[in-house]
Amino acid sequence: MSHINYRPRVKCVAALACASLVGGVFLGAPSCFAFDANEPFRLDLNPSQEGSEAPKPTTHEAFGSKGSFRLDTTAMIANDMSDVTIGMGSLAGCWFVADGFSISLAAEGLYASQPTPEVGQSGGDVGGGGMSTSLRWHFLREASWSLYAEFGIGVLATTDDIPNGGTALNFTPRAFFGSSIEIAEDTRLLAAVGWFHISNAQLGETNPAIDAIAFYLGLSFGF
Repeated sequence: MSHINYRPRVKCVAALACASLVGGVFLGAPSCFAFDANEPFRLDLNPSQEGSEAPKPTTHEAFGSKGSFRLDTTAMIANDMSDVTIGMGSLAGCWFVADGFSISLAAEGLYASQPTPEVGQSGGDVGGGGMSTSLRWHFLREASWSLYAEFGIGVLATTDDIPNGGTALNFTPRAFFGSSIEIAEDTRLLAAVGWFHISNAQLGETNPAIDAIAFYLGLSFGF
């Protein structure tokens, strides 16, 4: 029986395997290998995948989304088209209980310029403060602006009667139509015009009341 020498065949198979491996490394066929030109003799069998995935886009919560919270500060001027002028500032926390629909609770400070009261009548210029709550519906919402309707009521205590001959404790219902405009990330400019009322709801001996046209500007900050 003749003796068969397998060594040349083994050497040939080994050479082909090495050639295939080297070719795959340089041609990039096997995804599990990596070649570093700075370290040509280093073979990484588990290359890092850094940079292989596209960065995930950042998500930004839409304005007026349910569950979001905002802090509003406003300055209002109102006039009864006669002889009473009112200035009021407020700081309010607003919570969106539904998309585009918020409820707020505000602390308010007021100063009112009134005519000199008649003899035996109380009143004149007064200062005061109180609390209010409002419902605001952003019925039209875009990415950078919105239109809204606002309805609210408050309680106001003043240093003297407002209006003259009224009472020092009053209720302040109001209604506004306004707009919010984005001026920076999570910051919006508020502007609104509407009706502002001061009345004691017949809890005093008299109830002269005030109905005024009002305008306010403010800033709204998102959290």
